[in-house]
Amino acid sequence: MIMKKITKYFLILFSLIIFISLFSACSGQDDETNEYSMNTLEKEISDEEADFNTPEVERSEIAEGEKIISTYFMSLETLDFEKTRSELESLIEKHKSFIENSNVNFRGSSYSKNYRYGDYSIRIPEEGLEKFKTDLSQIGNIIEESKNNQDVTKLYRDTESRLKLVTSKEKRLLELLEKAEKIEDIIAIESELTNTIYEKERLEKSLKSIDEKIEYTTLNLQLIEVRNFSNTDNVDNSLITRLKNAFTNSIFAFKIALENFIIWLVYALPYILILGVLVLLGVIFIKKRKKK
Repeated sequence: MIMKKITKYFLILFSLIIFISLFSACSGQDDETNEYSMNTLEKEISDEEADFNTPEVERSEIAEGEKIISTYFMSLETLDFEKTRSELESLIEKHKSFIENSNVNFRGSSYSKNYRYGDYSIRIPEEGLEKFKTDLSQIGNIIEESKNNQDVTKLYRDTESRLKLVTSKEKRLLELLEKAEKIEDIIAIESELTNTIYEKERLEKSLKSIDEKIEYTTLNLQLIEVRNFSNTDNVDNSLITRLKNAFTNSIFAFKIALENFIIWLVYALPYILILGVLVLLGVIFIKKRKKK
């Protein structure tokens, strides 16, 4: 009887071992299959990204005759918004540039001072861009800079080809118009000629717009007024400058503290007057009691 029970338990245990072994083998195979699938998927994604993502065009890589539109983005910190804005306008005039659009607004207040920021879209002659950026770094603290180069060579060439075809068509229509005798023919040719001239002007404007964007680089500048610069990578860190900044900051802190005290005094003045009157009445009352 005991042997039968032992045999029964042994068979159950043996069956469990076999089942666990088979399950582990299947799991290992599934893991291997999943790993293979993930690797394959990642490879496919990488291949797709390689096909669709094109690297940014660097200026050093621009070949002669290529049409590249460059757009720069910069963030500039300043401790004095009005002063830096005036210097920026002088800088723009100096480099024969112009402001395409701008927007100035308040971004908040701190230590009883309202701080402002300005967004500027500046068009700068391509050949003077680097000098402009160098001068810009002297009037504030540059904290961010990036650029984007857009290759429009194909678009430009296609537009040029289209313009040649339209110009040729216009010439042929003018020749036909001179030879036309029937009223309906003249009307039909003039209608087609009007459409052709409109298309020609549209293409010429497109080419002119591209040329202007290439000749005048766009700089999107954000001018931010701050109490202190967020970093000192682009700031003079000499001892004299640091002492000057420390003295300026201490004067600024004293000025803010004095302003806050005056404001508090104005708020508290009615209470101080009432308290002073009560104290005075109390003193008079005490003196009279002592005399009695």
